[in-house]
Amino acid sequence: PARRTEASEKYPHWGKAVVIRDEGASKGPMINGLVVREMLEEAIKVLTNGGGWPSLIPSYQPGEIVGIKVNAQIPKIATQPKVVAAIIHGLVGIGIPKDKIFVWDCEAASMMYANMWPLMREFSGLRIATTDKLDDPFDQSKIMDIEGNPAHLSRLLTEAAHLINVPVLKNHFEAGITFALKNHVVSAGKDVKYRQKLFHK
Repeated sequence: PARRTEASEKYPHWGKAVVIRDEGASKGPMINGLVVREMLEEAIKVLTNGGGWPSLIPSYQPGEIVGIKVNAQIPKIATQPKVVAAIIHGLVGIGIPKDKIFVWDCEAASMMYANMWPLMREFSGLRIATTDKLDDPFDQSKIMDIEGNPAHLSRLLTEAAHLINVPVLKNHFEAGITFALKNHVVSAGKDVKYRQKLFHK
């Protein structure tokens, strides 16, 4: 914020943003995965003051799960699979096993249309999962309040020791925009059921 607010007093650590551009990253709808990967590597170095990927998840312990939360709700403006691939390359490069990384979202149908499944061919052992396909999808011990309504969180969220949020920037009829926070809130049980109903209309 440009001035001191109640929010800045409550949340003094606003975080850090890195902006990186390369005109070679895309040509029309075509994404250059190699350029995207190079951009991400450079951005991580800047974000971590030169530390790179090892500095991004310094507390990682063998056996822990890293969850990559994407947004595949609207296929034409979904998280780009090649951006996800660049993230996976970075994680694997610091020794995180591919079978300890999972890419996830709420619904299998939308994930399919967003073309995330081919990532499993590129990264053998990688898990792609959706809340709606779990036998026991919601963690009964983890409840959050959404406008006065209790909602259980997806096990894909609560069982990950580390989370990487890869949202898309889009408008929203109530909030104005949706981005990183909404990308995790949509994993809550109430919202998943609502979206399933909406999707199948």
